[in-house]
Amino acid sequence: MRTSRSGSVVLLYLGFAVSAVSCRQEQPFGTMSPRAVPAGGTMPSLQTLTLSPTADTRLNIDQVSYGTDTILTLYTWPDDKVANVILMQFSLASIPAGSTISSATLNLYLLSSDLTADATYSSSVHQVINHDPDLSRATGSTYDGTNSWTPNSCCSGNIPMAQADIAAPVGTTVIDKTPGFKQWDVTALVRTWLQNPATNFGLLLNSDASKLMDRYRYFASDEYGLTDKRPSLTVVYNPPSTAWANEPAGSTIMTDWGLDQDPPATPADQPIPNSPGWWIVHNNEVSGANATRVTDAGAPFSPSNIYQFTFPSGFIGGSAPATVYYPHPAQGEVYAGFWWKPSNPWQNHPSSNVNKLAFWYTDTQGSSADIQMYMEAPGQYYLHVVTEFPGNTIVLVPNGAQPTAVTLGTWHQVEWYMKYASPVGAGNGIVKWWLDGVLQGSYTNVSTPNDAGFRTFQLYPGWGGVGDTKTETDYYWYDHAHLSHK
Repeated sequence: MRTSRSGSVVLLYLGFAVSAVSCRQEQPFGTMSPRAVPAGGTMPSLQTLTLSPTADTRLNIDQVSYGTDTILTLYTWPDDKVANVILMQFSLASIPAGSTISSATLNLYLLSSDLTADATYSSSVHQVINHDPDLSRATGSTYDGTNSWTPNSCCSGNIPMAQADIAAPVGTTVIDKTPGFKQWDVTALVRTWLQNPATNFGLLLNSDASKLMDRYRYFASDEYGLTDKRPSLTVVYNPPSTAWANEPAGSTIMTDWGLDQDPPATPADQPIPNSPGWWIVHNNEVSGANATRVTDAGAPFSPSNIYQFTFPSGFIGGSAPATVYYPHPAQGEVYAGFWWKPSNPWQNHPSSNVNKLAFWYTDTQGSSADIQMYMEAPGQYYLHVVTEFPGNTIVLVPNGAQPTAVTLGTWHQVEWYMKYASPVGAGNGIVKWWLDGVLQGSYTNVSTPNDAGFRTFQLYPGWGGVGDTKTETDYYWYDHAHLSHK
């Protein structure tokens, strides 16, 4: 379990400076008068878009192009080998740049299946990599009628079937034999394409290489005669104006992650598999305290996968159940947006009233800023920001026109913007934060370190404050993390 370092604290509140002593920022700052609870901000306005493929085809273990066929086929032949795959391409041009993908579902209509006793057939979906295929000409041997797929020995006759030109599966669907639409979750794939359109070479649906020969599933293609059975991609997204309303114009996205992947369950510092560059450390370091992926259909932004951080009864203050973090090149101007829900009931840290949510760490060792749920009066929680830069720890309290109280057991959208002073040492750094779209605090006179900038963002649900012990089991939940810079 980690401990906190000591440092001096200056509390800024209503124009007055108050000195205090802290282990990090954990010592109590005194009780502030409770504020009325104003109405929260508006939730994002989700948009749903149904896209037809710009092209689709099937590959067979031959030299034939099937780009105009009315069916798409998955077929196993001989035993335990891929004999057919499906290739599809979609354009995301109609989704506004800067939108955030909530979900993406591929829909294919099952026309027929093999007549064996095998009731199910599994098909994994993959991102196409290495080559941008021409689906009107692609074959099992070539991606454009001329140039070969990357050679491999996957299939009969050593026909490559694009098996060395796909990424790890983003999902697998088990297909029964009942005719009708079957779905694949391709949310992670569509997010990747939207963030980096140059990688959109299409997707591949693989045959089931665990089956005996002549097991298959046939689907309607985009050329199928009945239009209501043709394939489609359903994308649910937030336009940039509603997804992260206070993100600075012209920002460059560093990461946009729905917290969809399972975190490793060991305490070691390690990447989260298949996530877009996120890491985890200290998971399960304390018995019962951990971060896990769970589902919540009521999550407002990108349901249903979310992360749950568990604070078991007996948990000691001054740490977090785990730390999920995103390292990135140093930036002098950063923005973070995420969705967060504290459990109800929630046991406040009694010695400090501090319950942390997230950190930005700078290029200087131990230099950071955090955003925290602070209990200003019994049952009254508000978001504060604390900058712990070298030799200068500042507590920034809400100074917006109508600060919003945190509602326990409710999803909240948190937005947080920070900018380094310019020139260095000028004391004109900027800190702003919002809760549910409502400005909580805005400071333009913040001193920042003399270094390269912010380098790591952490989802760090720290309880306290050093010391004190949980007497109940509490939770933080997070959904969707969006980071950008200018």
